[in-house]
Amino acid sequence: MPRTFIDPLLELATDHGGYVTTALAEQAGISRRALLGMVERVLLERVSRGVYRLRHAMPSRLAPFQEAVHWASSHRGPRCAISHDSALVVFGLTDANPSSVHLTIAKSSRFRREPPNRLIIHRADLSPDDVAEVDGLPVTTVPRTVVDLAEAGSLRFAREALTKARKEGHINGGEAAKLLVKIDDIVHAKTQ
Repeated sequence: MPRTFIDPLLELATDHGGYVTTALAEQAGISRRALLGMVERVLLERVSRGVYRLRHAMPSRLAPFQEAVHWASSHRGPRCAISHDSALVVFGLTDANPSSVHLTIAKSSRFRREPPNRLIIHRADLSPDDVAEVDGLPVTTVPRTVVDLAEAGSLRFAREALTKARKEGHINGGEAAKLLVKIDDIVHAKTQ
C-alpha cells in the first residue's frame, strides 16, 4: 500500500472523530481494497458495514453516536439525527448512559441492511428546525427530543429533561411552558 494513503486517512479520521466510512475514503481516493488492507495491518478496525475506526484513536464520549451516524449515512444512506434519550446524552441533559443509540430517520427511508443491535431506529420526518448540530453530530433539538420522549411514553424522563434544559439555558421559560402544555396534551391523548 502506498504511504500516500496514510495521510489522507488520518486527516479524514481526525475530522470525523476517529471514524472513516467507505464513502468518505473513496472521495479522498482511498479504495475499499486499501481500507481492507489497513484492517489487515491493524491500522483500522471495522466497526460496522462501511464504517471503520482508527485503532489508536481514543474514543470520545460521543463515539457511539458518531458511529451510529456514520453507519446510517454510509453508502448514501438516509439523513438521520441522534434522538430520544441519546440526544439528551449528547446535550449533557442526563446522567444516564444508555446501552443503545436512538436514531431518527425519515419515514420513507429504506435500509438494505440490518442495523447493528445497539441501534434503535425511529422513523419520523424531521424538519430542519427539528435538528441541531452538536459537536459535528446531527441531533434532534431539545424541544423535539422532549416531545419524542413524551410520545414514546417516557413522561418522567421528558419532564426531567425539560427542567434541566431550562436550568442550563437550552430553552427559555416561554418554550418550557409550551412544552409542558404539549406533554400534557400527549398524556391526555394517550388516556382517551
